[in-house]
Amino acid sequence: MNRTPAPLWLLPLFLAAPISAAPATRPANRPTNRLAPFGLSVAAPDGWNEIRRDKDKTVIQWASPDSTPTNIRGIITIEATKPSANSAEPFAEQLAKGWQGKVDSETTLDGEKTFHITADNNTDKLRPIEALVALHANYFYLVMAVSTAKHPCHKQIESIRASWHWTDIDSPSTHLEFLEHPLSVLSGTIAINVPQIMNTISDPKQPNVLKMAIPDLPRNDVDYILEAQLVTRAPNKSFDQTKNQLAAGIQTKFNLPKPLTWTIIKGDINRATLEKISVP
Repeated sequence: MNRTPAPLWLLPLFLAAPISAAPATRPANRPTNRLAPFGLSVAAPDGWNEIRRDKDKTVIQWASPDSTPTNIRGIITIEATKPSANSAEPFAEQLAKGWQGKVDSETTLDGEKTFHITADNNTDKLRPIEALVALHANYFYLVMAVSTAKHPCHKQIESIRASWHWTDIDSPSTHLEFLEHPLSVLSGTIAINVPQIMNTISDPKQPNVLKMAIPDLPRNDVDYILEAQLVTRAPNKSFDQTKNQLAAGIQTKFNLPKPLTWTIIKGDINRATLEKISVP
């Protein structure tokens, strides 16, 4: 009888920068603002639900109350990134042109000059319809509403603008609180819990690979990367052969001087974890 080889979960963890460089705890009298690593605090639009962030520069995003996981009707996203110009206006004009919209007015985000963009959408596809663009402390901030036809978001954009406050930028290492509930990922095949600040940056062209990262705004990079991959074990290879092949591949990829060592985790299924790896 032919037996289908069991799938193997591979979870490489990569430290892209010394995330422990800052203290891991905060003073007891200091309030927690999980958006502080991006230099802001803001209130969610009334009735809108926070959803997973799908880009490394995404600060937070919400879906409209009438959206479902398979039928998104409206999304509002906040992004932060290093600027490519010394003014927000050219960036706003470029966005407006790409959306076939216009920069129609100026406003403020907590006192910072901000450009307001509007665009039309008469289709059932999600398209940008409104945005705010500001330059603060040498970073670009974008508040963007994407929706289907006849789904205005101006009230929600205005509520975000009104609740916006600039803060000092904290190190991500001071905001490693885990999610209240584990995430169901990779088509529901596993559940995994991660720090709230982690963004999902998977490639849609690789449905069997989950990639998540902790963004670091001042570095304009990520501090920590988690990858989970589902692979099918070759029929002629044992679990030990497969894990050793994986370890050899990691050693070669990062030019590590010594072979990697596995620690077997006892249980009903085959599990093993690699030692901590310091990548030059």
